[in-house]
Amino acid sequence: MKEKFKIAILEEGILENTVLEDCHIDAEDIHAIKAENMRLMKDKLYGILVVSEPGTTISAEARRLSASSDFQLNTVAKAILVRDLPQRIIGNFYLTFNKPAIRTKVFSDREKAMEWLRSELKSTNRKPVLGAVCL
Repeated sequence: MKEKFKIAILEEGILENTVLEDCHIDAEDIHAIKAENMRLMKDKLYGILVVSEPGTTISAEARRLSASSDFQLNTVAKAILVRDLPQRIIGNFYLTFNKPAIRTKVFSDREKAMEWLRSELKSTNRKPVLGAVCL
């Protein structure tokens, strides 16, 4: 089976979730991504930088699931990095119609996205959910 995504720890408290070129993400993939994020971060709060390579798509169910409060757990914030107008339109559609429970913003500048994630992590008053299990 073709690998659809990769996950990396960028720095303390920040993960990068990259959707690989020409891949379609469905609800099953969202569950796998969340489980891997939680495995890597253990019982810590974290932010996510989402990067989509060219030609990626996501199902309506996967968008709904990733926006749900059930999927928030220890995620404090999500920065969606876009590289072109079609990605910006999809990102803004996600914010407007899916209304993510996790604080989410769209960025075209990687460093600004990272600064925002750092700020969100620093300013949160949330406590981590210990022993959280992905649905």
